[in-house]
This record gives sequence, structure tokens and C-alpha cells, in this order.
Amino acid sequence: MAAIGPNPAARAPGRRLGQLLDRPEWLGPLMIGPAVLFIFLVVGIPFLLALYYSVSDISMNKAPTAASPISSVRGSLAFRRAE
Repeated sequence: MAAIGPNPAARAPGRRLGQLLDRPEWLGPLMIGPAVLFIFLVVGIPFLLALYYSVSDISMNKAPTAASPISSVRGSLAFRRAE
């Protein structure tokens, strides 16, 4: 005589996935994963870019800096009188 009750092989695939995700060894990494990814994107990537920019020959701005107009003004007579 056959056993009476639900056939374990006939379970819905979604229910099986839900049971798998409820296991502690899967649930912890699934919950902490997005937070770790967010922290890496917000903190890690700018930090790595700063390290890269500090050892490379890259310039963010090719235009003259604000110091060049000041140096030209220092030589003027009006600037010397104000000192």
C-alpha cells in the first residue's frame, strides 16, 4: 500500500528555494552582502582611485592654477603699496 501524504518530489520549486535560503549558512551572507558591496562602492573605490592618482602622472586640471594671477599681481605697484 502506498503512503498517504504529499509526495516530496512533487513540491513546488519556489518552496524548495525558500527552504534553502532560510538556512543560516545562506541567510547570513545574503543579508550582509549588499551592505559590504555598498561600503566597497562608497569607500573602497574612491580610496583605490586616490592611491592610483597619487602614484600616476595624471592631472585633473590642465588650466593654470589660481596662483599664477596672484604672482603677476605681486609685482604691481599697487600691491606693494598695500603691503
